[in-house]
Amino acid sequence: MGKSEFLLDNQTQAGAAYEKLKALIMSGQLPAGERLKQVELSKELGISVTPVREALRRLAQEGLIDSTPHKGAQVALLSLDALNEIYEMRRLIEPLSVKRAFAKITKNTANEAREICEQMSQLGPAQTAEFIDLNARFHALLLEDDGSWTFRVASLLQSAAAPYVAMSIFEHPDQMPESNNEHYQLVSAFETGDVQRAVDITKQHLSTTRVLAERYLQR
Repeated sequence: MGKSEFLLDNQTQAGAAYEKLKALIMSGQLPAGERLKQVELSKELGISVTPVREALRRLAQEGLIDSTPHKGAQVALLSLDALNEIYEMRRLIEPLSVKRAFAKITKNTANEAREICEQMSQLGPAQTAEFIDLNARFHALLLEDDGSWTFRVASLLQSAAAPYVAMSIFEHPDQMPESNNEHYQLVSAFETGDVQRAVDITKQHLSTTRVLAERYLQR
């Protein structure tokens, strides 16, 4: 294997490791405070340590893990201060993202989002992990990637908020139907072209999750 092929292979493996670890963190399967050992992860993922190290570096940049020299990495601990900071920024950025996405989301995208809502409506309290995964897919679908800084910041904040979202759902599975009802309302707002309604629902959705997460962290 030539040098360029080796570098490409490492980059591909690092990308795959990043996506896998990020999904596990966002779903709550890797909980806050979980130690992340490079050698163990490389064995579990079937790759060398180098791409794992790169994946962890990217996750640290996004705030999903805490990495300390000579101490290693762990899934970022949840805190009330971080929650409030993340959600204050989301409340400012996501309405802008919704407005930008409005002009670009197609009928097919709206239909796909509605199909995800239908799948979520079939899940009960014992299926929180599946709900969390579909919830992330739903919001990623409606977060239109137009290459703008609005998208980049909104996407980063969604990733940072993911552990709090997962925690709120795990702790309050009874809220799943209401949360999904807001998803349905958001899709309907996109379908009818009601921008302000979509913005209002987005703000309400953020507020609901924030309140549930605050209750847990304040216990």
